[in-house]
Amino acid sequence: MKRKSKIIIAILILISFVLAFMLIRNEMYGNNRTKNKNLSIANNYLEKHYPNEGFEISEVKYSSKSGNYEAICKIKGSKDRHFDIVVNKKGKILCDNYENINNLNNTSNRISREHKSFIKPYLDEISKNYSEKSGMSSRLIFYEDYIESFPELYNERKIKISSLEIDKEYDEKELSAKLGSLVVYIETEDSSIKNASDIILNIKNELDKEEISFQEIDFTMVDPLINSNKIEFTITKELICDDKEKLANIIEKRIELYESLF
Repeated sequence: MKRKSKIIIAILILISFVLAFMLIRNEMYGNNRTKNKNLSIANNYLEKHYPNEGFEISEVKYSSKSGNYEAICKIKGSKDRHFDIVVNKKGKILCDNYENINNLNNTSNRISREHKSFIKPYLDEISKNYSEKSGMSSRLIFYEDYIESFPELYNERKIKISSLEIDKEYDEKELSAKLGSLVVYIETEDSSIKNASDIILNIKNELDKEEISFQEIDFTMVDPLINSNKIEFTITKELICDDKEKLANIIEKRIELYESLF
């Protein structure tokens, strides 16, 4: 009798684990039945609101963060013509973000990703000259981003997001020269202005060899042993000169400007 009770208890525990596993899995990935149902609902919504535009639903994803399903709508062969339809667990359409096509957010996000992929190998190579915890990256700053930033620090941008063209392939070096903003983080025990000027000049010269230009550098240098030994500044490319003494003086003024703003 005791042996039978133990078997029953073991089976109940096993069933509890299985049910718990299924519940956790559904919370993380959703369930296929609801996913297929919401695919049908999203298809009907797509046909009703965006007919004859050539969109197809490539997949339905479950967001564990929101608990909703996202139907990914794309036009074959297009990089920028895509949007999501959001459906909740009960099959109710919550929203879509079709406007990201027409307001060119998809296009600006796409060329920003392409820019980062393009310039990353060059910056990674330069970063090898410094400590492992140092790093460099780049971003594109458009006119709309510039007017919300500090004009004292950044060069004015001429290119607006609204002037971009859907699915157009842009020249990476041209974009970098007009919109590129480098972000440089250096960890070193020599957190002097002289060392900062040497690093800034080295970055510029290495990129010049590859005929890659940029608008400015956001620079941070930290002494890992003494965190208070930290300098931050933004310097535009036209201020970077080969005269290291002059460059050090310019950087000193840029540090003072940065500190006055922040």
